[in-house]
Amino acid sequence: MTDLSELKKRAEDNGFLYAYGMFKDSVEPPHLVAYETDVTNFIADGVVYKKKIAVKLDYTYDFKDLTMQNKIEDIILHDVVWNKSEEIYLDSENCWQVSYFFELIEEE
Repeated sequence: MTDLSELKKRAEDNGFLYAYGMFKDSVEPPHLVAYETDVTNFIADGVVYKKKIAVKLDYTYDFKDLTMQNKIEDIILHDVVWNKSEEIYLDSENCWQVSYFFELIEEE
């Protein structure tokens, strides 16, 4: 995977509601939300040759569904090296969330 548009396509192709940053309207779980947490560019001679983008992908859900979580890990993120946070319960939203952290490298 090389960019966020590919992440969006993979998420939607696998049956997830997906947004970058936030949904415009309220949606019920399960869903995925991606955020850029950092960008580190490789620059030479005033030209950006590669962008390394750190991404956080939040999976929010009501009930544990290993099939959906396996889709994220084995299909959507199959070609990136990722780390996963522990699952936390969001009292204010009455749901669970787990976050995946990985990097995308975009070549110009």
